[in-house]
Amino acid sequence: MEEPRRLLLIESDPEIHKRLTSMLERAGYQVTHGDAVSGAESLDRIDAVVLSLPVSPAWSLSDLPRVPLVLLHGRAMFGELERWLDPPHPCPRILVSRPCDCDELREAVERACQSSLPGEEPRGPRS
Repeated sequence: MEEPRRLLLIESDPEIHKRLTSMLERAGYQVTHGDAVSGAESLDRIDAVVLSLPVSPAWSLSDLPRVPLVLLHGRAMFGELERWLDPPHPCPRILVSRPCDCDELREAVERACQSSLPGEEPRGPRS
């Protein structure tokens, strides 16, 4: 049996964090929390990052592993969204508007997990 996809979840609101974790775990993902990550070894094992905007200014693209990003955003967050879209970064970025339902989030995360980085072979779905 293959291991579940591993996600790094970055969400500052504890209640939303709890709901997102529950949704993603029910969908079969293993969720690591942004505040629990310590060291590059933990980041190397991540398949995708789910980043809920707005994010603490302490986080930047350079802090994240080179994996696809799922950016959850609200309508009024375009300044914050630009911060994550404008910088050159080799990772695919998938935008999901909030509020979103479980299926919408799961589909975006699966697309991200199947995305490949420039120069990589496509990863494809896990069986």
